[in-house]
Amino acid sequence: MKKLPGNLYHLFYDELPPARYDRIINPRAAWYEVCQHYVLDTGSSCGFNMFGDDIQLRSRWDNRVLNDTGRYARKLKGDIECGNVVYIDDKEAWNSSRFAFYINEIGRLVSCGKFNFFVLNGSNRIIDYYEQAIWNRGEGPRPLPTVRSAEYCTPPQHAQAAKKQPGTLNSRAVGRLLAAGGIYNQNVEGFAQTAKQLGGDAAEGFTQVANPQSIGSLVALSSIVAVTRMPGGNIANIKSLEELQHFLGTYKGDKKLLNNIDVIKMDYIQRPRGELVALRSEFKNKAKGNFLRDIASHDDIVTRFDSVSRERMLKGLNPEGWEVHHKLPLDDSGTNSFDNLVLISKAPEHRVFTTAQYRVTKSLDESKTVLWPVPKGVVYP
Repeated sequence: MKKLPGNLYHLFYDELPPARYDRIINPRAAWYEVCQHYVLDTGSSCGFNMFGDDIQLRSRWDNRVLNDTGRYARKLKGDIECGNVVYIDDKEAWNSSRFAFYINEIGRLVSCGKFNFFVLNGSNRIIDYYEQAIWNRGEGPRPLPTVRSAEYCTPPQHAQAAKKQPGTLNSRAVGRLLAAGGIYNQNVEGFAQTAKQLGGDAAEGFTQVANPQSIGSLVALSSIVAVTRMPGGNIANIKSLEELQHFLGTYKGDKKLLNNIDVIKMDYIQRPRGELVALRSEFKNKAKGNFLRDIASHDDIVTRFDSVSRERMLKGLNPEGWEVHHKLPLDDSGTNSFDNLVLISKAPEHRVFTTAQYRVTKSLDESKTVLWPVPKGVVYP
């Protein structure tokens, strides 16, 4: 696939990183930029094909006027207006009259509808592409919020009030919102930097929420993986984290609160690769099937699963939509013993746990003390 030239991006092919979606300009401004900086190859026989073959950057000495009535121009213009193709402006400061979206305090892409002009549900289509782009890149932190001027997307009934309060973006309230967003998105340090850049009272408001004294209670509504170290080197209260019975994880970009879990502190020491491979082979070929057969008559299974699912389990097979999960990982000290296994729903529960555990381990060296979420019981949830 040939990428579109210059600042044009085709969102279907996941060309645009999520953090740059707030640099998408509205379709009218985008088409103006196309007319100024691009030429279309009217000699092509196949039509505009989204792979960059029919559109090129205009050379500085080319002063031809782009024919916006031709079939190539109409196709490109239509794709810009409905949100399939976008133009990115990385130079101009963000403002609501030019830019079509902003990223809010919890990492969501929000349409600045005042000047959008997208057709055929184009704004929602771009927001869907944004969520898919985040999903495609794994379960890392969401992008930081857009730094906006005070005039951004102000609702008409509040416009006059906004004019009287030009300094609201660096207030304590905004700082507190950024702190909540940092905890919620598992990126406290990044959001702290944004608060610092805003200046004023924003940094003070941030520390009112995100501090070692308050973080232990807030984590019950957030993620255990993000907050063991605060900006400035402060350490969160590990004991309070171990006492949690809830865990907020991520599934396809959405936050999912899981209950009835244990959070344990463990010294994570990766076992030799040879042992790990042997244990995984044992699990796949023997332990998983034996575990399923063993629990098929368990009271929790009998009351929750139909006869077809239990028959599958007696054959050593997963019920549809369920998976067998290690409570403590084989990569560390976990084993294939039945008390270390749990039958868990694939979506969202299993994905939430594996995502959280991946975040915990991806930055490990050989050993490290970590907090580890563990589902309780034989079947979860």
